[in-house]
Amino acid sequence: MTQQIQFREFEVTDFDDSLLIAREAWPDDTAMLPETFLRSDIGLYFSLATWARVATVSGRVVGVLLGQIHNDLSLLGQIRSIILSMWQVLLISLGAYDQLPRRFTFVRKYLATEIRWARNRPASDAEVTLLMVAAGYRGLGIGKQLMDLFLGTARDKGAQKASVSTEEDSNWRFYEHYGFSRCCDFYDDLDSFIRNRDIRAFYYTFDL
Repeated sequence: MTQQIQFREFEVTDFDDSLLIAREAWPDDTAMLPETFLRSDIGLYFSLATWARVATVSGRVVGVLLGQIHNDLSLLGQIRSIILSMWQVLLISLGAYDQLPRRFTFVRKYLATEIRWARNRPASDAEVTLLMVAAGYRGLGIGKQLMDLFLGTARDKGAQKASVSTEEDSNWRFYEHYGFSRCCDFYDDLDSFIRNRDIRAFYYTFDL
């Protein structure tokens, strides 16, 4: 790879490239879920982030890391996070997303998963909420450099522990190689429903 990789803050115009990477990262999910839901769900991650950076090659986004640094998250921001998450559930319940499979079962699994994530969430001062690298650019250190940038900022802002959630079909090996430690695993209701097989979810932590 001879093209130069650059890192910068996320811009609104980066969203479509980011959505393409998400489709690559979770092909089973994106094949089953309607486009309107995918755009809304990925958009929710961006809306809740207090830290968002992208890696680009020739202007194209090839890597994304979104996170929350809790010192940057005000009480109003926390309330906003809850409201946005509840709004997503309401939209699903009201049928806002066309062709969503077994809508009310989907809502039940969605809520069950949110509850499990909340119950198992470890105490931390910063959280990686989304990390993606385009398939053709993996293995080049992009994920590591994005993680270095995020954890460095979190450390500078007084954070002492970072956390990340993932699941068995995702990039958990990257986190272990980076130095994160798995602190819990549990059944993921929603991903198991979407993929029609049992899926385990994990939380990892990293001491800063």
